[in-house]
Parts: sequence; structure tokens; C-alpha cells
Amino acid sequence: MIEADYLMENKMESRNLFLSNDDGDKYICRSFFPEEKMDYSKNQASWILIYKKKTDLITETETVLHNRLK
Repeated sequence: MIEADYLMENKMESRNLFLSNDDGDKYICRSFFPEEKMDYSKNQASWILIYKKKTDLITETETVLHNRLK
């Protein structure tokens, strides 16, 4: 069993990335390997990115990077 807080699935490259939080709220990559016979994402909660924006702190310009709300 792999202990992780998050499992990120990259469907374009067919790779999984397991992430954990440390005490300082930084993300740590625990493992990165090609999936062979076992599907580690099966029976796991799914999250979908709905909206993402980037804000320039100097100019306060906001750029929408991803929007599935439309």
C-alpha cells in the first residue's frame, strides 16, 4: 500500500503521481512510476478542476487558466 494524501492521474501520459503534505503544508512527491497491472486510482475519490485563475500580485492582473463553469 502506498500512503499518500493525493493521487494525481495523468491520462495523457498514463502515469500516476502520489503526493503527501508535510507539516509545513508543502507537497512532497512520494513516488512516480509507470502503472503496470494494478489500477491505483480505482475506488478512490475523484476531483475535477472546475475553475483556475492566476493573479499577478504586482499588477493585480487576473488570467483565467481553466474554466468549466461556462
